[in-house]
Amino acid sequence: MISLALARSLYLVLGLAAILMVTMHTWEGLRGSRFDPPLAALGAALGLLSIATGAWVASAGRWRRLTAWLGIIPLPAGALYLLGIALTSAHDAIILALVPVVIIGAAALRLALARRHADRRKAHAI
Repeated sequence: MISLALARSLYLVLGLAAILMVTMHTWEGLRGSRFDPPLAALGAALGLLSIATGAWVASAGRWRRLTAWLGIIPLPAGALYLLGIALTSAHDAIILALVPVVIIGAAALRLALARRHADRRKAHAI
């Protein structure tokens, strides 16, 4: 099991990477390349949700809890989707895709356990 700090950091870095990719995609669109607004909006939402999850995973408050639970799900789901794409590819692609899926899955599991622990702690306090 990975540490909570590492799992939070992974979500924060992946969220920042998604925001950076959206910024680059938008910049290229302004320079005349193909620009896909739904893709940019989805990337920005995923980036912000990942950042919020990393920051608020153990925080109190209804909206922070909801944001944290909603943010835990998309990254492992996207990683599994990419693994599914890699399964139709060569053997090397499967190995290269499996490592990030395992790391992201472990981080998501650790964040889910931390969120569950924070929810239980709040329930016992009431």
